[in-house]
Amino acid sequence: MSNAPFQQRNRLAGQPFRGHDAAMATDPPKHEIYEPEVLPPEAESNTSRRPPVAAVVRWRRLWQALLAGLILDGADLFTRMPMIPQGALLGAVTGWYIVRTQSVPRAQRIWWIAASALYCAMPMTEFYPLATLFLVYRALTLKPTNP
Repeated sequence: MSNAPFQQRNRLAGQPFRGHDAAMATDPPKHEIYEPEVLPPEAESNTSRRPPVAAVVRWRRLWQALLAGLILDGADLFTRMPMIPQGALLGAVTGWYIVRTQSVPRAQRIWWIAASALYCAMPMTEFYPLATLFLVYRALTLKPTNP
């Protein structure tokens, strides 16, 4: 193997080629080596600009409840008077989505799904946003949990 590129680079720098081993054996290190000091992270102060975690969780829960209520009310608006069986089916599917997003306890899930199916199957509830109002009220009165 030829060291032609290496030799040419050294000649361009004005130094004769001495080879790698010879250069390392005779030249003292030109720079002092500094090692960085590793410090532990600083403790966060109470004056940080981020909102508390509980407030973020509460807002997220409120917006999820608002969206879930609007979806259920939209499904109710879609299922008009002659669509009672289809309304019950669509309400059950929407209720299943709601119990998944709203962290409903396992023992209450079937009742929520049945109530959603009944709400979408009932006539004359299309123009009242009862699901949205109920879910937002529940989100506002629900006890906060640890994230």
